[in-house]
This record gives sequence, C-alpha cells and structure tokens, in this order.
Amino acid sequence: MKDAIAHERMRFGSMTPAQLFTRLGKITKPDKLQNFIWVAREMGLDSLALQAQRKRNDIVSGSKVIRPEVKTPQIAPERAKSSLPVKRTETIKQTKKYRRAIEF
Repeated sequence: MKDAIAHERMRFGSMTPAQLFTRLGKITKPDKLQNFIWVAREMGLDSLALQAQRKRNDIVSGSKVIRPEVKTPQIAPERAKSSLPVKRTETIKQTKKYRRAIEF
C-alpha cells in the first residue's frame, strides 16, 4: 500500500490537472481509485477527488461508468502565436555516403 501511494504521489507531481482527469478516466480498479482519491485529497484537488469517488462508487455498485469530461483552457490565437518562442533546429540530410547538417 505504501508503494502504491508513493507511486500515486509521483504521478500527481509529474502530471497536469488535465492529464490527471484523463488518467482518472482510464483507471478501472477500485483499489487504484482509492489511492488516487487519497492523493487527490492530500494535494487539495477536491473536484478531482470527488469525481474519482463517484467513479469508484459506480464500479463497486456495478453501475455504468462514464468518463469525466476534461476541459482544457483556451488561448486566444493572437496571444498563442506571440508567446511561442521561435526555435532554430538542425535537420540532417542523408546522402549516399555522408550525413551533413543543414541549417534553415
């Protein structure tokens, strides 16, 4: 149990809320859901914990389980373009005998 909780904490530390909601939709075992609920409450993500608890109750009672809806924040197109950095990359062109880097 301690290893499972530690694993769940590691997951919560490395995932965004949208990724956690997606993960919640994929969990089907009640014991894993219980660990998910435990850590969600520890982290103060009450809405995520509530949805996980509802899903766990549905699984235990045998009801049909519906995946939670994930709403990602929308960014205005003009802001999205201006805030993205332009990154120069190298591409490698394969010739018959040699590989050479070409910069654009």
